[in-house]
Amino acid sequence: MGPPIHVQVGDRLQLKLTNNVPLTGLSIHLHGLGYAGAFEYAGAVGVSQCPLAEGASFTYDVTTVDDAPGTYWYHTASGHYLGINAYDAIRGPLIVHPPDSEALAVVDALNASPLPLGYTPLAYQNERVLFFQGGSLSSGAFRYSQHVGNLLPPPSKGDDGTIVATSPWHFGTLNGKLRDVIHVAPNQKYLFRLINGGQHHALRFSIDGFPLAVVAVDAQPVEAYSVDEIIIHVGERFDVEIVVYNDIQLGETFWIRADTLESRAQGFQNGVRAILRVSDSESIPPNEDVPDPTQNIAAPLTSHRNTKTLNCHSSGGCRPITFLSPLGINRAEANTAESEIHFVDAQFQAAPQYGHFLSIDRSAWSQNELPPAAMISRTFRPKKSVHPNSVALRVSNSSSAIIVWRSTLLTDIPMSVHGHTVDILDVALPDGRKDCNLASCRLSTAYASEAKLLALDKIPRARAIKKGTFVVPAGGAIVTRIHTGSEGLWLATGQKDVHREDGLSFVLIVGDYSIPQVDNWPEDFPTCNSTLVKSTTMQPSCDCYLDKGAPFQRGAPEKKYCSRAHLCRHELSQAANLDRYLHDSGFNLQSGWVGFPDAFVAGIFFLVTLACVLLVCAFAPTSSYPADESESSKYDKVLRRLSSLGIGSRLPQGRRSNVVININNTDNTSSIPGLSVLSSEHIGTVEHIHEAEQAEEAEMEPLEGEDDDSVETVLDADAPPPPPPSSAQSNHRRNLPPIPPTRPHPWRSNSLANSAGSLFVRKRRSTASTFERIFSERGGGGKGGADDLKDAFDMLLDGYQLRGKVDIVPVDETVHRGSPHRAQLSYIFGSQLRAYFPTAVNFLRLVEVVGLAALTGAVFKSTNTGNSQATVVELSSLVLVLTTTWTFCRLFFAIHSQHDWFKSMQVVVKKKRFSLLPVFSARMTAVCLCECIWPTIATFICFPVAGLVGDMRSLCNISFLLSSNNICYIFLGMALGQFTTVPQAMIAATVLSQISIVVSGVFTVLPPSLEWARYFSPFYWTVQGLIKSVFQWSDTYECVVGSSSDAGADQCFIEYDGLIDLYKRRGLYDPSSDDVIAESITLVALSFGLCAVLFCRSFLAYYRVNWELLWDLWPETW
Repeated sequence: MGPPIHVQVGDRLQLKLTNNVPLTGLSIHLHGLGYAGAFEYAGAVGVSQCPLAEGASFTYDVTTVDDAPGTYWYHTASGHYLGINAYDAIRGPLIVHPPDSEALAVVDALNASPLPLGYTPLAYQNERVLFFQGGSLSSGAFRYSQHVGNLLPPPSKGDDGTIVATSPWHFGTLNGKLRDVIHVAPNQKYLFRLINGGQHHALRFSIDGFPLAVVAVDAQPVEAYSVDEIIIHVGERFDVEIVVYNDIQLGETFWIRADTLESRAQGFQNGVRAILRVSDSESIPPNEDVPDPTQNIAAPLTSHRNTKTLNCHSSGGCRPITFLSPLGINRAEANTAESEIHFVDAQFQAAPQYGHFLSIDRSAWSQNELPPAAMISRTFRPKKSVHPNSVALRVSNSSSAIIVWRSTLLTDIPMSVHGHTVDILDVALPDGRKDCNLASCRLSTAYASEAKLLALDKIPRARAIKKGTFVVPAGGAIVTRIHTGSEGLWLATGQKDVHREDGLSFVLIVGDYSIPQVDNWPEDFPTCNSTLVKSTTMQPSCDCYLDKGAPFQRGAPEKKYCSRAHLCRHELSQAANLDRYLHDSGFNLQSGWVGFPDAFVAGIFFLVTLACVLLVCAFAPTSSYPADESESSKYDKVLRRLSSLGIGSRLPQGRRSNVVININNTDNTSSIPGLSVLSSEHIGTVEHIHEAEQAEEAEMEPLEGEDDDSVETVLDADAPPPPPPSSAQSNHRRNLPPIPPTRPHPWRSNSLANSAGSLFVRKRRSTASTFERIFSERGGGGKGGADDLKDAFDMLLDGYQLRGKVDIVPVDETVHRGSPHRAQLSYIFGSQLRAYFPTAVNFLRLVEVVGLAALTGAVFKSTNTGNSQATVVELSSLVLVLTTTWTFCRLFFAIHSQHDWFKSMQVVVKKKRFSLLPVFSARMTAVCLCECIWPTIATFICFPVAGLVGDMRSLCNISFLLSSNNICYIFLGMALGQFTTVPQAMIAATVLSQISIVVSGVFTVLPPSLEWARYFSPFYWTVQGLIKSVFQWSDTYECVVGSSSDAGADQCFIEYDGLIDLYKRRGLYDPSSDDVIAESITLVALSFGLCAVLFCRSFLAYYRVNWELLWDLWPETW
């Protein structure tokens, strides 16, 4: 036991700690003190300070002790990986005396040297300090290994069936002695300060023949409450008064009992024994022989049945701590400020998978692990220094918060929050028969109602019992209210050493605390750059192994995250990695190139933005000619020049014939300027169409240079011309906005042809044979060709009026449906490639892809200069940016493009000039060739600019995966464009693409019911393949501070990174292989699946299958 400390309220307390323990880091925690908000002196290793290394000293300076007078204590602390035997180093009482003159004289006397006659640090005036400890014959490390290896006897249980200890009792001491003697005088009242400073066992305190009047709990005065015995858990303090009456003879002795809670009925009689001796001597002889009391040293088996016990929860004479009332409370107002509500749940996993787990606000179960470096040090970096499974709870500063503590353990859990006392509002106990089995209990649902918690929050602060150490009952729950001060970091932990060692703790973050920019710590503040910290290995992290066949499992086991070597060696082993892979420091993708200067990023951004704005504004595509014919030739020249760059309308370079078309429909007299009847995607037929808006009065006039006799009507020559529109109608048409054409379904083509109005075509005589030959069967002509043209036009118009010019080129009739498929494919592919190429490969697209790829590479160039966990995060962000870019890049364009192509294919559908397979294959091949080049270009620009060209094989994999993902979503848009209208297809594409991203599981862990959906998402396969291409198992990074491993310092393997572990949890990273064959094959298979959908739709249209009729007849057929 350490020396007792006596201070007075308002004093400045300075404690100098010198560490002489070999190979162990130390700190001191003053249990129960508030530190006046100076949490850096709280002594929590890994949170508020780094460990004090061997041979170093540090002075803990509490400038003002502003806590309530009462009983406190102190103990050493350290991270378990810094020497768990340090728990047994120093423990001792700390007494805070009132701020009056009488107490000042007592404090001065107790701190004097030598001490006055009749004074000892543990016995002075009418006060006695009783500091209990449990001892062990083995070290802390050995005891923990016994827990892990299940080498201990069965857990000890109390009379109520709950587990009271998992380690056997070896011995115990009072004030550092096996059999201490407490001297009292007759006819006096004494204050006994009881402290359980042990490691594991709760104690049942009593004095034979003396009732105990409880007057304070954890330094809070309470109304005197008389009991026979008190249960004192680890870390708890009680102040009790006893009265020694005159009828007791001098020299008489009594047993002071502090028994463990093990069942007496089962024969357990463990604990501490001390002697209370009645004496009138002011001086206490140190070596005086004191005989044992005459009472039996063993407690009677039936004595506990009729006793009044405080601080327990079983039936009989038990009284919970809430039976006490704060002292001096006459009137207290209800609490009006509403508190925030949080839940902290504890769970235990038995050996051989031994571990304790916490869940904050119903989050995942985690075994907490604290870093060896302090979280307040400037060298601390959250992404680099914190353990992946560290648990934290954030609450607001200068406010109150209700925390509901629940446990599934079959044992009571004493807990404390450094620097804070809590209000005890309510306690709920489980029904042992319904809620618990031999292994665990269900989580309590007693406080599932928020209304109930808000009602408890109304309890006045002055009427609530305040505790520095509170007890979570076995299988039950306790509601506490905590009042926070200034911003800071505090450790909340279990008081039992085995709980603190095994992860039953978390960090309480008060307010928006941030690491100070300047370290204003004392000169001797423990450094985080010591050899002890740097050489300390942080525990690994992994998904816990779950034995689904274990007995007493309640439903499916919940997922847990482990943080101990004995739980993670089944999954992680750096020594095994060294044997399996060739070690190479750093990331394989890095090339060592420093990249461009920072100004290059801003330059690329400015140039790309400026180029896109100029190209869009200056060269906006148009589909109508100028109204002034004199400007047409100049306009054509400009468009021809731009067409060479792929911008604007593309003009035909071959032979042209002009045809003026006028179609009247009495149902709709609106005019649609700029409407394309047929596009350049006609298969080997029409090269281009220019729409020209002309005056209504000039529609039926002869062409320039011809008279009326030189014009003939190809279709329905005898039909009278349509009546000229009225002036009102003409003005109305000019004011109408352009309306996009609607595409009628293939099975409606005949009905549309029959319902359309008269069609008049006036053309030059020299083009008559060409006109008829294009739209007729091979070798045919005459009226049939005109009907085909009429059908084709009617199919697209669907009730609109159209004016325009059609440019026609001669048809190569040597290739037709009877030709071999190879010849048809060769002929059709050329026209399809010429038609699709300008829309996918042009100058504006080049600026877009090259500029954006260079900008992305410049932004992520820092990934080539670092070799830390931050680099892993940045590379992951680059993967997501590229995948998202090549998901939506061409999806919506493909809808409109395929929609137009499918309409134009109807000309071929009528007479089946070509076979379907060559037509479809030519289209798909042209699309793939034009679209696959851009992701490849982007990859081989972005990664070199970022300096990530260390592995060319990975770059090839990345470019293939991005191209495949791009093609998948383009085919998705094409399929939607063939099945419905463009607006509906746009909406469907948005919904389907976003669903594919959500169900991919990239951004969260999918519920089991949706895990199957990810396998149909190209986004999932692309991201998984890219992660495997960017990260390889042989990659290493700069180790987290203090996490040097079997492989050596600064050589941590990639699978130890928290983000990679997160990807594995989400099913995105398979560490068994670095190849992307499965991902590539799946993406290709998905592309072929969408291609098959496209072909089926084209097949139905080609053979004019009325699939609506088939759908209606399907039930009758079966």
